[in-house]
Amino acid sequence: MKVFIEERNGRIVNHTIDGIDQLGLGDKIADNPIINAIGRVSGCIDPETKQLKKDSGCNKMKERLNGGMSVSEAMKLRWQGK
Repeated sequence: MKVFIEERNGRIVNHTIDGIDQLGLGDKIADNPIINAIGRVSGCIDPETKQLKKDSGCNKMKERLNGGMSVSEAMKLRWQGK
């Protein structure tokens, strides 16, 4: 078994096992610098840890996308404040 983990700024940005991608869509989106900047401005990212706040809507959306929910359904729930 070959495991490959790539980190950037203390965050895992790529993780494969035997060439199969292990990161979910939410992880990939959260790693985007533009999305990260929006998260800082919106208050989703803790200024001290530079990580998503566990109780934030951004983190809920990330978990939904990682769980396989479609982007459109996750966006609907996000806009509804759920």
